Amino acid sequence: MPEFISTQERVDKRVVEMERSHSNDLSDQLMSSTSLDVRSNGRGVLSTVSFRGGRTTQTTAQWMGLTIESPTNSTVDLALIPTFLFDQAELTGSSTNIIGPGAISGALLMSNRIPRGKRTGIHVRFGSFQSGFVGLDHETSIGRKWSMRTRIFGDHALNNFKYTDFDQEKVRISNHLRNAAGIMQEFHGTHKNWHVTSRTWLQEYYRQIPPTMVQARSAKEQIDRNLRTALRLAWSKNSRLLDFNFAYGREFLNYSDPLADLDEDYYTDQVVALVRYHHPLTDNTLLTVQLDDRFAIANASDYYNDERNEISPGVQLKWHQNRWSMYAGLRKSFYLANRSPLLLNSDLSYAHKQQALLISYSNNYRLPSMNDLFWRPGGDPTLDPEQSHRAEIEWKFTPGNWALSSTVFLHQIFNQIRWLPSSGGLFMAMQSDETVWNRGLELTARVTDTIGKILIKPSIHGQLLMSSSSEQMNSIFNYSISDQQTYVPIYRVSGKVLLHHQSGFQASVELIHVDERSVLTDRSRVIDDYLLMNCHISYALSRGVLVRYDLQNANNQQYFNQLYRLMPGAFHTFSINYTIQNHSQ
Repeated sequence: MPEFISTQERVDKRVVEMERSHSNDLSDQLMSSTSLDVRSNGRGVLSTVSFRGGRTTQTTAQWMGLTIESPTNSTVDLALIPTFLFDQAELTGSSTNIIGPGAISGALLMSNRIPRGKRTGIHVRFGSFQSGFVGLDHETSIGRKWSMRTRIFGDHALNNFKYTDFDQEKVRISNHLRNAAGIMQEFHGTHKNWHVTSRTWLQEYYRQIPPTMVQARSAKEQIDRNLRTALRLAWSKNSRLLDFNFAYGREFLNYSDPLADLDEDYYTDQVVALVRYHHPLTDNTLLTVQLDDRFAIANASDYYNDERNEISPGVQLKWHQNRWSMYAGLRKSFYLANRSPLLLNSDLSYAHKQQALLISYSNNYRLPSMNDLFWRPGGDPTLDPEQSHRAEIEWKFTPGNWALSSTVFLHQIFNQIRWLPSSGGLFMAMQSDETVWNRGLELTARVTDTIGKILIKPSIHGQLLMSSSSEQMNSIFNYSISDQQTYVPIYRVSGKVLLHHQSGFQASVELIHVDERSVLTDRSRVIDDYLLMNCHISYALSRGVLVRYDLQNANNQQYFNQLYRLMPGAFHTFSINYTIQNHSQ
């Protein structure tokens, strides 16, 4: 039975296959995604995401049904998601009734394939700024029905790159060390009509937090320790499927700043139980009933309450007939029940020969984070959930070796929560009265062709995104940098050309352009646009040995992604992948 991924099969699904050869940082691999804006504070430091103009807290990340972002602040930190432990990342819109609340803007779903046969892989990488990585990946079969996979990694980087300071002098950044290590253990098996999957992910991540360009020095440090384990039991017979998913996660965070005499520990525990039953009503209609229970508790001295339990039942109906298909779902949360809306998600799609059309609508909400509700001082337990309405139209055209797609989207977000200064000088969680409008257009073109023994794959992606509040917006079609929400670029364009020779040689060149962005709420200041060039060359020396060279930011662009947080210039990496296949089974 194929691996069950907790998202509906939508036409607009975007999947990023993990390329473990050049980086252990997920933010590097997602930068060229047109829909996703990666906001990094530097390599190995906090890296957050914004999907189609939404705030970083409005994009959720999940693995085996367990949210990866911290329940305390609802922020996804890409630096803490090692690509080596995963096979793909799926970026999708707010499929409310499948993924669950929180995905107001979108969702990032990390997943793994089921191991087959016997294989051992060794990955070694080293590069600029004293960075190094070692990973071991071993999978094996236990009889005909059981298999297991073990992945272990260690990662180190000094990250002491040079930059130009305000005096136009070259200086080397300090306090930027990163050390990480982790393991993921998987078991898979079948017995009669039952399918079992268990995964355990243990990781420690130590990082120094470097000073900004306006700070003299920094002594800040952060330690993140994560234990996540998940079990899935699935029973299937005659097209019926009963699915049990259980997951537990413990997050530990230590943040210290000796200069401020600060040393704090935070613990958060999550427990998730999800039950789904899929029942075919007819040959063309599938009914799904589910019950989702998510419990979170935090151990922090500055919380005046520390737990919440969200129970949310849901029902979905899928129908298809010839070229048409339809999806509709309802879901309701019983945490803050009187303030949580009934959720509706619906799709209508048509596919004929080389064309496909999808029209979708959904509403969603995001519960306030535990910081928003319980932080002392500043939290407010009376905060309402953020709410959104979302409509999209996507068209795809695939004539021959071409693939063209376009998406028009409109998102409205209400009750947005922001931490703002109060009259007493403290920062307070407050509900905004303004409606945020995110609307825009995405275009993608890909072509695949061959010249002799060379396979050529050029592609280009572009996005126009208008993100503004009701107070600033004069017209739904009006857009300028003076109207745009902070840190949201109006334009993003990326293009890539990949060449693959039958001999095992492969090369690619990628260009990424990001428009300027406002960085102050009054939009009186912006950070400049930037253009990045990334290149890679790889060659398969034999069936089991692959060597690869990557050059990130080949044009040595010194650019700001966040204000006063310079990103490094040209970054070189060289990697070797050695795979031992055992074909005895």
